Amino acid sequence: MQLVDRGRDRLDQDEGDLLNAGGDREREFVDRASS
Repeated sequence: MQLVDRGRDRLDQDEGDLLNAGGDREREFVDRASS
């Protein structure tokens, strides 16, 4: 059980880092797609 919780925490953290790093790129992509 403890291992699963630890894995979940790590996944959330990695996902957050990816979202922060890709936020600008994603915004740029959305701008391009909408124009």
